[in-house]
Amino acid sequence: MNPTDTPRLHGSFLQLWEGHLHWGPAGEWAALFDELSQLRSSMLIVQHAAVDRVVDDSCIRREGPRARLEFHRGPGGGFAGSVLDQLLQQAVPRGMSLRLGVLHDGDFWCRQVHLPLPDRTAMLDGLLARSRTLLAGLAPVAADHPAVTGWYLPLEVAVDNWPTPPLEEALFAHLRRTCEAVRAVDGRLPIAISGFANAGTPPSDLADFWGRLLDAVPLLDIVMFQDGVGARKLTLQQLPAYLMALDAVVDARGRELEAIVEVFDHPGAPRDTTGVPGPIDRISEQIAIAASFTDTLVAFQLPHYLCRPSSLPLADVEALREAYVERHLGSIADSPRTERDSCAQGLKGAPAGRPQPF
Repeated sequence: MNPTDTPRLHGSFLQLWEGHLHWGPAGEWAALFDELSQLRSSMLIVQHAAVDRVVDDSCIRREGPRARLEFHRGPGGGFAGSVLDQLLQQAVPRGMSLRLGVLHDGDFWCRQVHLPLPDRTAMLDGLLARSRTLLAGLAPVAADHPAVTGWYLPLEVAVDNWPTPPLEEALFAHLRRTCEAVRAVDGRLPIAISGFANAGTPPSDLADFWGRLLDAVPLLDIVMFQDGVGARKLTLQQLPAYLMALDAVVDARGRELEAIVEVFDHPGAPRDTTGVPGPIDRISEQIAIAASFTDTLVAFQLPHYLCRPSSLPLADVEALREAYVERHLGSIADSPRTERDSCAQGLKGAPAGRPQPF
């Protein structure tokens, strides 16, 4: 098959962390966006505009003083010069669009499992209150900037993390109120959320759960399904059944399904979730499967795994990039590499896969 006829990735997540606060518009950001353009990525999902967590590093603690990374505030405290400002400046001349993620709770992954219902509800209420404050600051940007084309709720949903009706309703209520908060500051741009499945969750259970969720949260427009292959939650053989079940539910409710293709691998899973660039043969199969169910394929993530700057070995990053280009794009025009080489150190110890505490 001619590479130009082969399904490909249309966009990517960008997971922002502390090291990004030190990137410059003429250095790392320009280098990254040059490579994203060469990979024909036309959409970037900014996973979160801010991230906070309890400062004592105890994920069991209910509440306490919080530290926050804010990517929508520049050196002077306003939007000018912020990471998001620099992203938008890079996106416009390249014809790229941005979907803006709201606040991410850095303690969410461990606290959602350990906390009982009352404390989990309090956690979600606190997240909602802080999200409303963040949305008020982001609203003028979303309203005025042509490159901003949607919102993303960085609450990655899995059925087995909300196993009882009371827990499920707490989640649904939080998502409903968060969507209402988005709509209070912006009435036009679509709202997206992502989710995944573990192999122990039957496809029918996944479909039933998302049917209830979409019925309870009518303002959600887009469901982004993480294929789970890179994280070793699902296999290539299992993936089609999950996409088929979810596609039917999403389509029946007039919503849109997008696929998140995990381009990393966790060789030491489940204990070690350090991510490395995945094998191209497996990734190509993921892309082909996803393309059977949706026209929108989004990578997690081209930055770090296929693009420089990266904290991973550059030989591994470039090997996957070149293999992907050869198989799915055919060729790309060469561009100067001197500047990109000068900023290749990227984020030391940057998280790969799941969000990490800062």
